[in-house]
Amino acid sequence: SWRIFVLGESSVHASYYLMEEGFPAVLERRLQALAPDRDVEVINAGVGAAMSDGIAHYAFESLAFAPDLLVLYLGNNDMTHFVAMSGFQAYTPRRIALRRLLDRSRLVRVLRGLLPASVLSAARDPGPAGAFRDADGPDEDDIAFLLRLAESNAIQNIERVIRRARRQGVAVLV
Repeated sequence: SWRIFVLGESSVHASYYLMEEGFPAVLERRLQALAPDRDVEVINAGVGAAMSDGIAHYAFESLAFAPDLLVLYLGNNDMTHFVAMSGFQAYTPRRIALRRLLDRSRLVRVLRGLLPASVLSAARDPGPAGAFRDADGPDEDDIAFLLRLAESNAIQNIERVIRRARRQGVAVLV
């Protein structure tokens, strides 16, 4: 048998059309037609509006189910969401970059695990003005910076998934 997890954003999830028309369902039908003597199981692990960090998390969880293959289709949301976030007062391009850097730091993850939930909640609160759109918005240089940052974020997450999957003997198709 073949067990395949397809991971990605709304385009994988089939958020905007019927599930049976989505990529994972079509893949399952085509593979079953090509190998009628095999049991083919394609799991749709797409999540609408997810960014590559979340998709990597789901990919790591899917490895517990002994897949033969992970199919990754991601990055679109990183490219759009990083720029969209910068339109809010609480999320300047530099704050987004700093947050990404801190999220990747093992030391910060350890410290975060030691802090009480009330402190973490207060740290995440952007304040009363944070939820408002910035009247100026990002300029062209900020957008270019954020797009490079988003691309780097998606690539790093893809590489993380590939490394962990290979350690478990699971193939990855990007």
